[in-house]
Amino acid sequence: MNLGGVPVDRRIFGEGHYLRPNFFQSIRCQRVLLQGVTLRNSPMWQLNPVLCSSVVVDGVTLSSHGANNDGCDPESCNGVWIKNCRFDTGDDCISLKSGRDRDGREANVPCRNILIENNDFADGHGGVALGSEMSGGIYNVLASGNRFSSPNLTYALRLKTNARRGGAVERVMLCDSVMDHVHGAAVHGTMLYEDGRNGDSLPVFRDITMENITAHGGDYGVFLEAFPEVPITGLVMRNITIDGVRQCLRSMNWKDAVVENVTINGKRFPRPGYVRILGVPCIGGTVTASAESCGAQEPLTFCWEASEDNKNWTRCGGGETIAVPDGAAYLRASAANPAGDRESSRSYRVLPAPAQGAAPRLYCRGMLNAPELERGSEPVTRLEAAQMLLPLADDQLPAPELTDTAEEAARRAAANRFFPLEKGCFAPRRTISRQEMATVAMQACGVNYRNASSTMPVCTDVDRVANNYGTNAARALYFGFMQLEADGRFDPERPVSRKEAVEILDRVADFAGL
Repeated sequence: MNLGGVPVDRRIFGEGHYLRPNFFQSIRCQRVLLQGVTLRNSPMWQLNPVLCSSVVVDGVTLSSHGANNDGCDPESCNGVWIKNCRFDTGDDCISLKSGRDRDGREANVPCRNILIENNDFADGHGGVALGSEMSGGIYNVLASGNRFSSPNLTYALRLKTNARRGGAVERVMLCDSVMDHVHGAAVHGTMLYEDGRNGDSLPVFRDITMENITAHGGDYGVFLEAFPEVPITGLVMRNITIDGVRQCLRSMNWKDAVVENVTINGKRFPRPGYVRILGVPCIGGTVTASAESCGAQEPLTFCWEASEDNKNWTRCGGGETIAVPDGAAYLRASAANPAGDRESSRSYRVLPAPAQGAAPRLYCRGMLNAPELERGSEPVTRLEAAQMLLPLADDQLPAPELTDTAEEAARRAAANRFFPLEKGCFAPRRTISRQEMATVAMQACGVNYRNASSTMPVCTDVDRVANNYGTNAARALYFGFMQLEADGRFDPERPVSRKEAVEILDRVADFAGL
């Protein structure tokens, strides 16, 4: 049988359905079974049950690689069982939804009681995605026994929302699954999708459980962040092994998470992270150590070491705060948890006399060659910024050969995509506009948002911000890397001064845990 260009082996649809070519949508149906169907090259979402109950999607193959080609998107449905299917899509494979913004909140019909098991997820942005249209809430989701088999899959489990959505994602479990390879993260959740913090309807992530998972590859092992006003609560990570990732974990605004038997890149979690020294290390001065842990209320102990040559280190104290000892040229701190897992800060240069401000901090962290800035009001060049960015660059990435400079800093900046190239040229003497600097800041801060859609900053001159810079400008403002002018302008084309570049990159380095 052939229906609308789609080969159909068996079809049993509830009352009130309608079909478009290569597209199936059912509305307000009960006891819907879709079995043994192959759908190819849909113009948009391929399966979209809306306000339905008791839906079974069994043994369906969905193959479509266009823009916004989700596979199966149950929307405000109650009781959905998706099993034995294969997804090969241009966007999310499965995306649970419950309405967008005010319309979704006023309708207030959640997507709930969802079972997803024994499916094969190949290409797609997210394997099992929740949102971003989730304003009516998403509750009681179990994804078990699935296989994520393609290196082109960005995220296995994906939560995405923002402050315009509202709604809650609650009681979600991803378990007993193998992720052969992902190139974004095994688990990725953010409230900074699209409009980010630009709204007054804060969403909620609550009672998210991940257990019995094996995964390989990606930018991150686990990436989960929330707004500080609504931290993630009830988070459980148990019996997880992930390897081959560039960064192990991003845990922003977790509250009392349970982390048990989790290993990422051979490191046991929970463990200390983002260990750094606050203040400017100088002889006779006092500095403080800072660190974070993803575990619930895990106490950390600190140890300090000093060196004259950045090679031979001597213990010089304990506790969070220390007076910098005489004769120290370098200082570093380490943090340890009760299980004995320890992480250290980078080594910081020690100044001979007290100093304050962004430039001395960058100097101590190895991002400047001198603790002062000359001609601070002059525009910074791309090469000068690249030299400051070296400690924030991933030196494992292959550095390209450039046609107009052999400077290592320029090659590393190009490898990390801090700056775009034009026909192999770095343009080392070119100045940097503020909207370009926003992209530099977001590329260097250590947080990667793949497939996170786009937005624009809230500013009085938003019409002057180029579309391709808008999202990074909005996020750089949210994270505090950059600020608006006093009259609310972003001033996107204005060249960034050396002094301004130092202040921005000081904030970026703090955020990155340098």
